[in-house]
Amino acid sequence: MATSPFRISGQRVLIGEHASPPDLPPGARALLEHARFFFGTPAWWRATIAAALPDGAEPCFLSVTLGDRTAAVFPMLRTGGAVGAIQRCGEYFDASSIRE
Repeated sequence: MATSPFRISGQRVLIGEHASPPDLPPGARALLEHARFFFGTPAWWRATIAAALPDGAEPCFLSVTLGDRTAAVFPMLRTGGAVGAIQRCGEYFDASSIRE
């Protein structure tokens, strides 16, 4: 699911909601697949989804696209109708978290 695009400083911004890393668009998957640390990788998020979510919670990954490039991925969880942090506040993955 994606929001209607809006603009910030002239750039189109699109926020998408996805159930798991495989459901992310290619640019967002790349941010996780090339993470510099294990706790940002798809393997970590698969394990977290399988074993570490609170009762009644569902995974929710938000992707943020600026223009035509994915800028960030925010791992979240959905409990009832609310979306909240899956880990500590501020946990997200952007181009600076990609290993070279």
